[in-house]
Amino acid sequence: MHNGLSLIRNDFLHKASLKTAKKHGVIYLEKLETKKMTKSAKGTKDKPGRNVKAKTGLNRSILKQGWHRFATYLEYKAKWYGSIIEYVDPKYTSQRRY
Repeated sequence: MHNGLSLIRNDFLHKASLKTAKKHGVIYLEKLETKKMTKSAKGTKDKPGRNVKAKTGLNRSILKQGWHRFATYLEYKAKWYGSIIEYVDPKYTSQRRY
């Protein structure tokens, strides 16, 4: 079951990255450090982490979405189609200005 979902997700990421690379000349992506974002919240024996269960769920969601894999696919497909990828600092990109 898990292998099937993985294949479906991988197929979707390939198709989405191909469509994006073909359609856009310049692509902006947030420079997300998924390795740091999905770091364990367990902590140490002397200093245990807080909200470990919630952080575990968040980590699983981030990894399931395949953010890093999508960016990797997009990078090499953008080279094929002559698109440019620009990475932007993710700070404050989720805030709205009124």
